[in-house]
Amino acid sequence: MIRLVYNLLWPIGLLFFLPRYLVKMFRRGNYRENFGQRLGWYDVELRSRLAEQRSTWLHADEIEKSKSRRDEETKKAKPFFRSGR
Repeated sequence: MIRLVYNLLWPIGLLFFLPRYLVKMFRRGNYRENFGQRLGWYDVELRSRLAEQRSTWLHADEIEKSKSRRDEETKKAKPFFRSGR
């Protein structure tokens, strides 16, 4: 039952939020530049550059961490990562 409700409300929500997203995207500008990267499509040059280096991909899953805790974790993690630039 919950899946049916979700499947019915998803397209409605998408239609509701899409116009605002499009307006925001056009106002910001440069929306076409590297747009494929948002969808996981990378050009050959970028793929070869990424393949040459050792990378660690991080994903932030807790947005509402307090600033002090986030700063503390950043200080602890800093020795594990070398500057790439």
